[in-house]
Amino acid sequence: MKHPAPSQLRELFDYDPETGKLTWRRRLDVGEWWNTRYAGKEITALDRHGYVQVKLRPHTLRAHRIIWALVTGQWPTLDIDHINGSRSDNRWVNLREVTRSQNTLNRHAPRRCRWSRGVTFHKASGLFRAYLNINARQVSFGYHKTPEEAAAAFEAQAPEYLRGEHA
Repeated sequence: MKHPAPSQLRELFDYDPETGKLTWRRRLDVGEWWNTRYAGKEITALDRHGYVQVKLRPHTLRAHRIIWALVTGQWPTLDIDHINGSRSDNRWVNLREVTRSQNTLNRHAPRRCRWSRGVTFHKASGLFRAYLNINARQVSFGYHKTPEEAAAAFEAQAPEYLRGEHA
């Protein structure tokens, strides 16, 4: 997919790094009806995953990737991570370029998960398992009688595998 050049993006959007707001700029290449309706307005449309999205025909792009291109002058080659986990918080201090593996480490426990991150119930044994997925391999921290014990095992042993700012 061919993305618009960052110079083209600067003609289309204004970005406030303090608030994370991406707004449409006034355009000369479209009718006045477009400027009346969109110019100066914040882009707030969310996709089904909670990311702010922008329809730029024929593509639909995520705002955080556009913002990265606007600020750095080049499209990101890796994932863009929202440090605080809020997918719609596009403040510049909340964005960083990371590998897919680093990005998955910055996830919260899924909503459907009844226990903390890294804990699951193992039906066959009737015990709670503590584990971590690192670079497409699973590291197990053992089986425990309660979810609290499994979470404690995860918290005690996971930092050994989670190094740096992504821990």
